[in-house]
Amino acid sequence: EITSGIDVRGIIIYDRETLEWKTVGEGYGYVSDLAFTPDSEKLLIEHEEDVEDGSLDWFGVQILKEGSRVTECHDAETGKPLWNTAVSHTLVGYDSGMTFVKYGTGDDISDAVAVGFSNKCVIIELQTGEILSERELASEYIDAYLNTSETRLYMILRNGQYAIVKLDEPIS
Repeated sequence: EITSGIDVRGIIIYDRETLEWKTVGEGYGYVSDLAFTPDSEKLLIEHEEDVEDGSLDWFGVQILKEGSRVTECHDAETGKPLWNTAVSHTLVGYDSGMTFVKYGTGDDISDAVAVGFSNKCVIIELQTGEILSERELASEYIDAYLNTSETRLYMILRNGQYAIVKLDEPIS
């Protein structure tokens, strides 16, 4: 077996230079999204804290229960955890996604990740895991994209609406 001795409920990375397998994080019930940062130095993993005890949609009937979505950051080279940020939510999470952004104005611009899930948009600073902005959306998150100048994040919602996050005009 190729992955002998590795927790297969973690994220497993194969290093082509050293020909070794690495586990980054362990014991996930369900990973909703993962992405390397644009510089490939960090790996972000998004998952539900307790996948078996949250809101669900069962044949059109929603059963709502407070849950917690966790975004973890790991060093991509060593797998070492750097930070994790948890955000509580209630609505069903139909989809989720991470978009890397520049957030702020003037000399106060941060490299960040915008995380969309349930009815939330959370902007997290990449170096520290600090929440720079947390917004409640009018409906559940489906997808997101940046405008060409990368100053606006357009979020598509389940109810057919869009939410616009102004990345160069942070809320205080």
